[in-house]
Amino acid sequence: MTNQVEQWARALEQLRFDITRREPLQAIKEYDAHHAAHITVDVSGQIRFTLTRMIGDTRGEKRQSRAGRAYQVFVEQNAITIAHYRLREGDDLAMIMNEIEKEICI
Repeated sequence: MTNQVEQWARALEQLRFDITRREPLQAIKEYDAHHAAHITVDVSGQIRFTLTRMIGDTRGEKRQSRAGRAYQVFVEQNAITIAHYRLREGDDLAMIMNEIEKEICI
């Protein structure tokens, strides 16, 4: 892993993101049980921030296929917001993430 990616991982951890993968760098932050952010940062500095909010109750039902197999199916209603940004030379990932969270997570 490059030194830059290591710095980005430390910056995300300081912002309370849990690193889930190193290449590409991926992290998650849960704000509460129904509100979470996923972030991916590739080696070029491209950020993809995905915010998911549950907007309805999860519904479960049993379904049976034509072949006779029974399935338990869950349906969720979520609102998803996606933000993209490419880091420029001199950008501070922690500052950018704070800004994205303030603008998007309101």
